[in-house]
Amino acid sequence: MNEKTNSGAQRSLRRWATRAFGLGRPDLTEAALADPLLHLGALLEAPQPDTVTLNTLNARIDKNIRRDPARAGHFLQTAFHAYDGPRTPVLDRLLIQALDAEWRGQADQAEKGRALGRKLNLFETTYGTVPATLLYRGALALRAGGRHEAFALQARAAHEIGPVGMPWMHIGAHGLRPDAGTDWQDGVTSRSIADTQQQIDWYRTPKNPGPITLLAGGDSAFFRAYGPSLQASLRAHDATCTLHFHIVNMTPRCAAAIDALDDPCLSVTTERYPHADDRGYFASVRFYRLGEIRARLPQPAYITDLDNVVTQPIASAHAAFGTADAAWHSHASQTWFPWWGPSAANTYVGAGPGGEQIADWMRAYLAARFRPGNFFKSWWIDQLMLNEIAHTAQEKGLHTITSRVPALTLSHPLPNDQRLSIRSAFLAGDFAD
Repeated sequence: MNEKTNSGAQRSLRRWATRAFGLGRPDLTEAALADPLLHLGALLEAPQPDTVTLNTLNARIDKNIRRDPARAGHFLQTAFHAYDGPRTPVLDRLLIQALDAEWRGQADQAEKGRALGRKLNLFETTYGTVPATLLYRGALALRAGGRHEAFALQARAAHEIGPVGMPWMHIGAHGLRPDAGTDWQDGVTSRSIADTQQQIDWYRTPKNPGPITLLAGGDSAFFRAYGPSLQASLRAHDATCTLHFHIVNMTPRCAAAIDALDDPCLSVTTERYPHADDRGYFASVRFYRLGEIRARLPQPAYITDLDNVVTQPIASAHAAFGTADAAWHSHASQTWFPWWGPSAANTYVGAGPGGEQIADWMRAYLAARFRPGNFFKSWWIDQLMLNEIAHTAQEKGLHTITSRVPALTLSHPLPNDQRLSIRSAFLAGDFAD
């Protein structure tokens, strides 16, 4: 979130928590803010919070689940046992998180399925068919190879949860369309996302383009926070790779930061976009604009996150992937939830006809599915897109590689201390014009 959104969410959360958890008792309110798991009974009984507050509380519960899934699952199950009220959006969200805790609590993939089966039977007996059971029945179906059934169940879960939407880690379910593959494959009618600029603008072309392009994108503030670190890490390992930044809503201070980079292999494009806080678009734009960029830079592309750093030469991808049309960095979790992978941070697209087809599909998919300005229902759409395109590419016989081999994973998140430092400055508005 930007500073304004983040501070607004904090104020909203504090107002709601004060009302729900003690009517002005700051000691209890602070405790609830610190660990909502200790106050789930009050959360279930309280007046319905607004969506921003509910998202914030769910995010804090999710952190507890990641840290100690058994503890989180125990508190959630205890609260459900004591609750005798109606079904509400809060209950729907917490039921999903209880199944998340069950899923994360098992290391073995098969045991995850067995544990979920037991919990799903219990939940369906108690609550009937609710978004949580649909979501995880879909996960089990996907794991068993029933892709169409899985998409139908998970899309239904997103529909039935209503306007409040899925919790953060499952927002991708809103992008599922079980019977709509033709909206981004053959016969596509729309080629543009609403409200986007028809064509990108070229701010800087590389003086010495290399054999492969490293591509990242984001808005002006995000570039100023992370772009220089990505550029420096690349040049520490690779002197010849073309580095291309696509920047949305470039500002004068951002332009000055680009001009300060003495890099003959640097390339930059820009565009204007009216939804200034739409992080879903900023995350997806590198894929949406790939075809346009490659019209001037006709070479393989290795696509990464702007807040990653390069850990080995990008040129090695050119040799490792050879004539592949694409290479995907897979995750075990994507066999449960399609929006969790392949990773958007390590995606290779070749320069031949197959790679051109994949870049075209990326454009068409986002033009068909992305909804501008709806961040809470558009996050993860880039990875869901990659999941669907990877599946289609395999079906159509394109030459693709799926790998988690470290030697083919060329970028990684910043070291945690550096990431936290930059993130704190970013949230404080230090990179805004």
